[in-house]
Amino acid sequence: MNNLEAGGKLWQRPGWKAGGPGMAQPESALLLDWAGTARKLGKVPSVYEYERAGRFSNVPFQTRYRRWKDVPERLPGLPARTAWIGNGGTCWR
Repeated sequence: MNNLEAGGKLWQRPGWKAGGPGMAQPESALLLDWAGTARKLGKVPSVYEYERAGRFSNVPFQTRYRRWKDVPERLPGLPARTAWIGNGGTCWR
């Protein structure tokens, strides 16, 4: 069965992830990827650094949060302007 025969829903099969340009991503996926990139870099990434090391472009972040510097504030459960890096609970302000 090809993609058209499957009703265009091949990505709904177990183990397949929808993604790519034009596919809306849930906020949790964006923030988890941003936090993982920050952990990997050991600091709050600039737009340029995130686009090189992260999974998404800066567009969905700026569409939702307007300014790149506001992204860390959106991480749930953390005080404003604080984000966690690493498994040791190191934080920066």
